[in-house]
Amino acid sequence: KLQIIIKSSTTYYDVIILGAGPAGTACALAFKDENLKIALLDKAKFPRDKVCGDAIGGRVKHVLNYINPQYTKRLEVFPSTNISSSWS
Repeated sequence: KLQIIIKSSTTYYDVIILGAGPAGTACALAFKDENLKIALLDKAKFPRDKVCGDAIGGRVKHVLNYINPQYTKRLEVFPSTNISSSWS
């Protein structure tokens, strides 16, 4: 079931992102400093366990660094990680 919560009938957004998985979240992060009103919607309740979100490929660091270098630094010090050097 999709749960939509709207506090006002006059709520407007500049950008609406459907799906809060890795791609939707990266999109929202990329827009966060653009002075836009953003809605990030997902059909699931959070937090949730999502297997595809458990693995982070090597190219993700380049994307995160492009969005904000601070995200890359935070990823590198994240506890409980296993680094794979064979994916890039």
